[in-house]
Amino acid sequence: KNLGMNSIRSCCGRKFTSPYKRRRFSSEVKPYPQFFTEQDVKKPQEFVFESNIPKPRYPIVLAHGMGGDKPFLRYFYRVADDLRACGIMVEQPEVFRYGTVYKRAEQLRQHVERAKKEFKAEKVNIIGHSMGGLDARYLITHLGGHEHVASLVTIGSPHRGSSHCDWCIKNIADPLRADKWLHEVLPWEVGAWWNLTRPFLQDEFNPKTPDMEGVRYYSVAGDAKPSIYNPLYLPYLNTAKFEGANDGLVSVESAKWGTFLGTVPLDHGEQIGWSLVVDARPLFRKIINVISEEGH
Repeated sequence: KNLGMNSIRSCCGRKFTSPYKRRRFSSEVKPYPQFFTEQDVKKPQEFVFESNIPKPRYPIVLAHGMGGDKPFLRYFYRVADDLRACGIMVEQPEVFRYGTVYKRAEQLRQHVERAKKEFKAEKVNIIGHSMGGLDARYLITHLGGHEHVASLVTIGSPHRGSSHCDWCIKNIADPLRADKWLHEVLPWEVGAWWNLTRPFLQDEFNPKTPDMEGVRYYSVAGDAKPSIYNPLYLPYLNTAKFEGANDGLVSVESAKWGTFLGTVPLDHGEQIGWSLVVDARPLFRKIINVISEEGH
């Protein structure tokens, strides 16, 4: 006999919980301003396309984080196509997936120059997710980007480092001397992990990478507790232990930079559309509204 859901609940002696149903904010008390609320979160099938959104003055460059695209998994999933369909100029570059922030920023600089030329624009706006926000900051400060970038919006970027990366380096990478042999085994750069630690960001990167006059800096942070079935669940617990509210990889405090727009109830992957039940397009549309209203 086929057991129904009620029978399953009865047999287990407890309520069955779907892996997709979870409390979105990581704490019952929400001490941070909310940029994007639970009511703003949409499932892909609930998204309604509207083309009459404000248009930014300058093109948008989407800067991806460590890892970039995965097989059958596009970074900023659906985002670029949605913005282009609204008549917004968008460049979505690919840089070294696991390279150092220095090499990734150099590649990003080339794409910024290409976007300016392609769209015949004086400047661009960069929206950077995770490490992409750090790449953009380095580009702006050290590679002349302050002359070409009007604004930078970072989403879930570890400006003060990630305790989870600290843990991975200390307990996995360093004991295995991974920084020595990975360069020989893998066909790409692998310095990204070391550039996301708290000692590197707080003691080396930030003191040498000040914000530049003439560029507006904004930030958004994820504050969400992933489901126990989510690969980010254990990193979330580890990060919460040392840094408090986070999105599964980056804490709210680490993600705050420049003008803090507020938190979003999305984990690190959901912020870029890596989810079957959450659509990232409404988040980016709201960010575009901010950029447009500020005249960028």
